[in-house]
Amino acid sequence: MVIKSILRCFEIASGLKVNFHKTKLGSIGMQNRMIERFSIMLNCMTMNIPFLYLGIKVRANHRTKVFWNDMIINIRKRLSKLKGRHLSFAGRVMLIKSVISTIPLYYLSIFKMLVSVGKIIRKLQREFLWGWGHEGRKIAWVRWEHICRTKEDSGLGVKDLDKFNIALLGKWKWRLGKEELGLWKDIVLSKYESWRELDDKKVCSHDSWW
Repeated sequence: MVIKSILRCFEIASGLKVNFHKTKLGSIGMQNRMIERFSIMLNCMTMNIPFLYLGIKVRANHRTKVFWNDMIINIRKRLSKLKGRHLSFAGRVMLIKSVISTIPLYYLSIFKMLVSVGKIIRKLQREFLWGWGHEGRKIAWVRWEHICRTKEDSGLGVKDLDKFNIALLGKWKWRLGKEELGLWKDIVLSKYESWRELDDKKVCSHDSWW
């Protein structure tokens, strides 16, 4: 009732009305019966854990292959054989670059990618690049490591996903040391003291996966 009163005050003060029919209520460590009771009071639906937020599964285990399935499916759709059949070699390279720079960005910015997931994505990239949209065994004329080199180094400039993942995760550590303000920084420092402590500290059961 207190939450409902706060939301009502927000509506009066801002003129923005909360649409409870599009709102879902969920919790961690609470009985379903209690959640259903609260949802009736707020006139909204209930949701299961994990749930999607900005395309990321919240409270899901990223150390399982199932967690990454949606991202793999989206990449497979974008790098379809039908599209490859109607694109030149340069077009396929550009599409691979754009897909890898957009679809897995949020995932790779927050979670360490599984080795098996990286192999699946690289296979999709190779088949799309060398397959010409046809069935059957494809011949890879150049090693994928050379494809991922920069153009100045005789490569095609396609991102190496493993290194890209490490770079995105490392950026958080860089921001932790460089940025002066930020709620996320205050929370991390209150729990782990400093970014140097993150290097030396052993992982405990209550530590965040991230």
